[in-house]
Amino acid sequence: LAHDAMSDLDDGMENYDLLKSRHHYFLNKTATDLNTTYDRTISTNNRFTFLDFYPDGSHFVAGLDNNAVGAWESKAGNRVKRMEGHSQQVKLVDVSADQKHMLSGGFDDVINRWSLEDFSLLDSVKTPGNVMLMNYSDDGSHIDVIYDTVIAYYYQRYDVEGLVPVGEPIALRSNISRVSFNAQGTAMWVMYETYLDEPALVKLDLSTGQLVKEYENVVYDEIA
Repeated sequence: LAHDAMSDLDDGMENYDLLKSRHHYFLNKTATDLNTTYDRTISTNNRFTFLDFYPDGSHFVAGLDNNAVGAWESKAGNRVKRMEGHSQQVKLVDVSADQKHMLSGGFDDVINRWSLEDFSLLDSVKTPGNVMLMNYSDDGSHIDVIYDTVIAYYYQRYDVEGLVPVGEPIALRSNISRVSFNAQGTAMWVMYETYLDEPALVKLDLSTGQLVKEYENVVYDEIA
């Protein structure tokens, strides 16, 4: 996947040699730090995708080509299934804790929920903007989504069954760096990448959408 992400570079580009050497340095350093090796490159033909492993590590899923999701065996690297259900590239995927379902989110502003038992499409929803974050809650009852409408970012909760929106969307600033939720799914902490007077870390009540706390004297430099 890392090698595939470099496929849009060519040796005529400025600083190509530097970019390529840094790419290989970080790839090799990661393998060394993890005390492991890599011996196969798997092409997804999708340079924007994340991937997610099954909890037992047996398989992983990722965006594939321009309109699909793929599932691969982790050990052999063989693709076991191709699932088509998007009109543009898939960038986000998330496997449920019980390994029975997965989510995919693409540049077409669509979230799909799939069965990982027969790889059928179960539910689909069109979001009001480009999906920037999408994951199952700890208890698997809902999914947390952040989307970008160009004008603003919003948080929206969806029921897993039917992908039905729950409550009203919560407006967020666009310079989000990280997001974290508590185990109960009642609160969200948002870290903003900012060096201005705006707070870099805030806590929101997800049941009301109200700001609970702004953490004073915290700047992005110190958090990162």
